[in-house]
Amino acid sequence: LLKYDYYNFAKLNNNILKNYIHNDIDVVVFCNNDIILKTPCIDEIAKLIRNNIDRVGTVGCRLLFDNDTIQHDGQLIVVDKDNLAFKMATHRALRAPVEKIKKRILSESIAGNTFALCGTPLKLLKIFGYLNESYNFCFEDVEYNLKCLLDRRTNILLPDNIWAYHLESATRKSVENDHIKFTQDIHTLISFYNENFKNKKHPEFLTI
Repeated sequence: LLKYDYYNFAKLNNNILKNYIHNDIDVVVFCNNDIILKTPCIDEIAKLIRNNIDRVGTVGCRLLFDNDTIQHDGQLIVVDKDNLAFKMATHRALRAPVEKIKKRILSESIAGNTFALCGTPLKLLKIFGYLNESYNFCFEDVEYNLKCLLDRRTNILLPDNIWAYHLESATRKSVENDHIKFTQDIHTLISFYNENFKNKKHPEFLTI
């Protein structure tokens, strides 16, 4: 059990990855403490990555709020249909009642997965220089998934029979100037997008 006196998702996890991971590890699965596992999510994530270690970027699964609405069903990058400018990063089918979502099998070629529960090859984390610590507390996972797309890797969402609950930030306390730091994180993500994707069509993005 490691204790830290600060909260920065990227810094915390980078510290663990650099200092507490055995050399023979091939797959890393991030799992928040506000995740309630209801199916063998971690086993299925790790198995799919190991079977596609040189092709896959991230693997995740459906996450539900405790009222059985969608918290995460794949990341969604929304861009302007006219100039392809970044508009927002969100989750597919956010807050939709799960019973109204049609059944699906494996979803490939999505924009990405939330690191609340997500797996990726360890060697890929090392290649990318781990997570970008410029983010205060969000969107570092979005940037990582976008890097996977740039590296021509596929981000995959498991079939909908593999799922978990995500109580989303239930254990993270609010801190002073949260909204300012959130805005800073948005601008960091937009800068990354503009540097790498501006004026380029990408099949994983939604244009509106």
